[in-house]
Amino acid sequence: MAESIEARSLSVKVRVSPDEMTAYLIVEPGPEGTVEVGYEQVLELVAQSGVVHGVDLPKIREALSPESWGRLVLIAQGTPPVNGQDGRVEYKFSIAERTGPAETADGRVDYRNLNLIQNVQKGQLLAVKLDPTPGTPGMTVTGKPVPAKPGKAAIIRRGRNTVLDETGHNLYSTIDGHVRVVEDKIAVEPVYEVGGDVDFASGNIDFVGDVVIRGAVTSGFKVRAGGNVEIYGVVEAATVEAGGNILVRQGIAGADRALVQAQGSVMARYIENARVIAGQDVVATDSIIQARVSAGRTVRAEGKKGAIVGGHVQARDEISARVIGSSLATQTVLEVGTDPLLREEYRVLAKEYREKKKSLETMAQNLQVLQKGLLAENLSDKRRLALLKMLQDYKALAAEVRQMEERYKALEEEFNRSQHGRIKVFDVVYPGVHVCMGKAMYTVNDPIKNAMFVLESGDIRLTSAV
Repeated sequence: MAESIEARSLSVKVRVSPDEMTAYLIVEPGPEGTVEVGYEQVLELVAQSGVVHGVDLPKIREALSPESWGRLVLIAQGTPPVNGQDGRVEYKFSIAERTGPAETADGRVDYRNLNLIQNVQKGQLLAVKLDPTPGTPGMTVTGKPVPAKPGKAAIIRRGRNTVLDETGHNLYSTIDGHVRVVEDKIAVEPVYEVGGDVDFASGNIDFVGDVVIRGAVTSGFKVRAGGNVEIYGVVEAATVEAGGNILVRQGIAGADRALVQAQGSVMARYIENARVIAGQDVVATDSIIQARVSAGRTVRAEGKKGAIVGGHVQARDEISARVIGSSLATQTVLEVGTDPLLREEYRVLAKEYREKKKSLETMAQNLQVLQKGLLAENLSDKRRLALLKMLQDYKALAAEVRQMEERYKALEEEFNRSQHGRIKVFDVVYPGVHVCMGKAMYTVNDPIKNAMFVLESGDIRLTSAV
C-alpha cells in the first residue's frame, strides 16, 4: 500500500552533493499561493531531480513531518565502491627470524630446540603468489557507476636455488637446504652456518645439508646434518651426526657422553672419552685416549704425537699410530679384519637370540601342558582358544629364531673368512694392549717397537711396520 501524507502548502527542494553520493530534502512552509504537495508528489520531485538509487523512503516521510521542516534530511545515499585487495605472497614456511623454543608432549619448553632451521627438499613448494582482486564498483544516487580501484599485483622475489613455474605463481626449491628470506628474496642455502657455539642461543641443529659451526658444540646439544659438518671449536659431551664427513678442527672431549657419528669419515685433532663411529675413516692427528672408536675402513693417529691409549678401537682394514698403549700398561683393545658394524650386529644378535631361544623353550613347555589337557578331553573352550593362539605364536617365534640362527651362522662364517686387516705401530706398542683379528687374539706383554700385526692362517703374526 503506497504511503501518503496530507497535502500542504509547502516549499520542497532536493539537493544533491557535488560527488552525487548523497541527496537531501528540505521542506519549508510555503508562502501564500504555494501549491499544496503530498508524499506522492515529493517522490515524483525526487525522481525528477535524478535521484534514483539508494533512496530512503522513510526519510522522505520524516522530512515532510513538521518537526523536520527547515532542515536538511538525508534521503538517499550512493553505494561506495569496494576497492580490490592487493595481491600477496603466501609463504609455505615461517618467515619469522626466531620461532621460539619447542614444547614437549608434557607441556614443558625445550630451550635446546629453537626451531631456527627450516629444512626443505628439492622440488618443495616455497611460496604462492595470489592475484589481486578487481574490486566492486559503486553507484551514485543519480545512478552513475563509480569505478573501484583494482588491487596491486604482488611480486615473488626469487633468490638463490629457487625457480618459478611457467605461470609465475609458484616458487619451488631447486636443492635440499635451509629456506629463508634474504633482502626480501626467498632463497635456499645449501650450508647452514652457526657464527659461534652451539648452545642455548643457537639451539640444536638439524639440517639436510652441510653445517659449519664457528665455535664449539657444548655439552647436552645435538647437531645433525644430511651432508658434512665442520666444527672450528671442540665437541664436548654432545651428539654430532652427519650423512657425510665430520671435521673437528680442535678435538672431541666427550666426558664419556659424546657421540660423533658419520657415514663418511671423522677427522679431529684429538679424541678423548667419546664414542666415534665412521663409515669410512677416523683420523686423529694427535691422540685417541680412552675412546670407543669404530671405522668401516681405517683408524689412524699418525701425527708427531699420534697415540692410541686406552679404550676400544675397531676398524675393518687398518689401525695405525705412532704409539699404542702407555708405559702404565693401560688396557687398550684393538680389533681389525671385520666391519665394526657387523661386529655390533653380531653382539646384539647374540643377546636377542639367547632371549628368544629361552622364550621359545618356555612356550614349548606350556604347550605340552595344554596338549596333555586336550588329550584328556578336559579343556574348556577358553583354554582351547588359548592353545590355538599359543600354537600360532610358537610357530611365528620358531620361524624368527631360525632366521636369527641363519644370520648368526652367516656372520660367524664372515668372521672366519676374514684374513685381511693389519695394525701398524711406528714407534712402540706397550703391554696392556690386546689385539683381535677374526677369532685370533694377541696380548702384548713387553714393549715392541716398529711393529705390524697381521693375520696369517688364523694366527696373528708380528712383522716390521716399515
